[in-house]
Parts: sequence; structure tokens; C-alpha cells
Amino acid sequence: ADCGIDQLFIVPMLEDVWRDNNAEQRESWDKKLHQEAHAILEAERLATEEAVLRHQVVADELKLVKQEEWKKYKNKYSPIPNMAIPMETIIIPSAYAMNKLRNGEYCELYYFTHQGLAEDESSFPSLDNDALTLTKLENGTHSFIALSSAKAKALLIKDEDLSWEEVGQAHFHMINAMRQCEWANAHVQMHIDLWLAIETHE
Repeated sequence: ADCGIDQLFIVPMLEDVWRDNNAEQRESWDKKLHQEAHAILEAERLATEEAVLRHQVVADELKLVKQEEWKKYKNKYSPIPNMAIPMETIIIPSAYAMNKLRNGEYCELYYFTHQGLAEDESSFPSLDNDALTLTKLENGTHSFIALSSAKAKALLIKDEDLSWEEVGQAHFHMINAMRQCEWANAHVQMHIDLWLAIETHE
């Protein structure tokens, strides 16, 4: 029995209800899909950012390690200039003399004469400022000290006892050593002017 309800009225009403429910469910489903897609994109974005940050951290750590290694082994990473091989003998004063110049302290001229340089060369000086050498103290005991602070054991000739020729030798080599120790150009020039004044004095 239709209970007196006209079917022509019921069918359109049910269709309207179904369409409304279907539209609501589709909207809800679309919203859910959109939220899931957004969540996936956000997760991918965060994962990408995390990967970039991890890569940057690793890169920074490697850069720091390289900087520390470069500081520790400067000679290893110094560029090699494209220049001809020097045919002249490279003259290196003793570590003691070079250390004195680096610190701006008085150093006997003898260490820069031909004889003083030859004695330093024959003793095979180390180029490492941290190298140690065994020395005998005044109390008779032996101790290791930095090579750069160890005075040469060779017979030292005082400045006033050097010949005029030896003074000239010392002048030339000492000026070069000052430049190696990165003295200011003005200070080096002052010493050159002093030597010239002494040599030309009558």
C-alpha cells in the first residue's frame, strides 16, 4: 500500500536526497584526498629540507676539516709556482738566527757570514720550528729544547771582531733573512740605509 502517498512525489524527493548525500560524500572524499595529498607534499618538503640540512652539515664539517688540515700542513696545499729551477745555492740561516729575527731580537752578525752559514748547513738544520734538540745545561744535565732557541755550538765571533769583508757578507744575508721573516719594508729599508751609511762613511 502506498498509504496515500503519490509515487510521483516520492521519487523526485528521494532523488534529491540521494543527490544531496552524494554531493556531500563526494565533497568530503575530495577534501580527504586533498588533505592526504597536502600531507604527502608536506612530508616530502620536510624530508627534502632535512636532506639539504644534513648535506650542508656534512659539507660544513668537511670544510672545517680541510681548513684545519690546511692550517696544519700549509706546505702541502701551497700552490707550486710555474717558474724555472733556481741554479743558485739556497742559503738558509740557522733556526736560532731566524727565530731571533722573527722575534725582532738582537742576533750576532756571525750567523749571517759565509763561515757561519756554512757551519749551519753542515749541521743539517731542521726547517721545523717545533723540532727538538738535545743540549747540555750549565748544571751538567741534558735536556730537550726547541731547535729554534738553541744557540749554535760553533765558535762564535763577536761583531766587533769580524773583518770588514765578513760584515759585508752578513749585511747581504741578514737583509734577505729579514724579508723571509716578513719584516716591514720600512724597517728593512732602515737597515739598508744604515749599512750604506756605514760603508760610505769616510
